[in-house]
Amino acid sequence: MSALPTLALLLACADKPSDTADTFAPPEPPDSGVQLVVPAFEVAGGSELERCVYLKAPNTERGMITRIELVARSGLHHTSVAKSQILFDDGETDCEIGIPEELMSSYSDVPEPIFASSTQVDTEDVSLPDGVGVPLEAGQQLVLNYHYLNTQVDDIQGEVYVNFHFAEAPEALEEAHLFSFSNVLNISIPAQSEHALTTTCTFPEDAALISATPHMHQLGVGFTVRHMTPGGDAPGELLLDSPGWEAPETVYYDPPHPVAAEDGLTFTCTWRNTTDEDVHFGPTSDDEMCTVFGYHYPGTGLLWRADYDSEHCWIESEVTTAL
Repeated sequence: MSALPTLALLLACADKPSDTADTFAPPEPPDSGVQLVVPAFEVAGGSELERCVYLKAPNTERGMITRIELVARSGLHHTSVAKSQILFDDGETDCEIGIPEELMSSYSDVPEPIFASSTQVDTEDVSLPDGVGVPLEAGQQLVLNYHYLNTQVDDIQGEVYVNFHFAEAPEALEEAHLFSFSNVLNISIPAQSEHALTTTCTFPEDAALISATPHMHQLGVGFTVRHMTPGGDAPGELLLDSPGWEAPETVYYDPPHPVAAEDGLTFTCTWRNTTDEDVHFGPTSDDEMCTVFGYHYPGTGLLWRADYDSEHCWIESEVTTAL
């Protein structure tokens, strides 16, 4: 099969503001694959901006993504690209926050992420193991989400590039997909306290983990992930140990880490709340999150577990210490 052509897609209508002192260098488009671009925009001082871009994948043949590059201007809290089974008009809007209640049990219409960046990074380069790729159908409906956080007094510019590099022989590759394990309903961090919440979510079938990425917000001071084996010794093998919000780290497993059906990931989020207000789950930097996600294979789509699915995801413990 011949290599698919490279296509660049500009996602917004604003011209790039002049910035002569800027040393930002956009990446070259991939030789075979697609490049998604959100052109430069302004983020007001002391504010945050989250937007969703709706577009169709510009490739004309099915591709298998084997490498993903993210290059963005500084200030990016996160970005993601997801596949949707629902068609949208092309355009850019404020994002609808939250998952409708009727979708929480089936997940059938929830967009499937094919890439989600680490927190507070503006460059990332992900290469999948040999023989594995993430599928992208021709003309697939995509949702590109970007979230900028400007802690400075002055305005800053945002700009985002995502390169999907395609394999030359996609039919020979095994499909990889994202897993996402979250605590949503039980995040409640008392004022003036350090609070640790431990959750376990399970895998429905044998799999191999390619990576694991922690996601939390600015109160986060620690994030660990362990491999839970039913009936095995606690606390389980340590797979990830991140210092939290300031320096989150994605871990790549070489070779991929095997998990068996009904094995799980036990993840602990630790927050330090020095404010006089309790803090709960939410999308802004003043709220909190507790999610571990990464690539795994084999699979047929997004593996999404959260604490409202008590059969497959449950609370192990909560520990609160007053400051």
